[in-house]
Amino acid sequence: MKNIKSIVLDRYADTTRYEYVEPGIYKTIYPD
Repeated sequence: MKNIKSIVLDRYADTTRYEYVEPGIYKTIYPD
């Protein structure tokens, strides 16, 4: 599994792809 920190807009956050880290910042989750 690859975990890459990305800064994305809250409105683009997809709980199936992003894990909430802090306001405005999500960790992208890629099944490997």
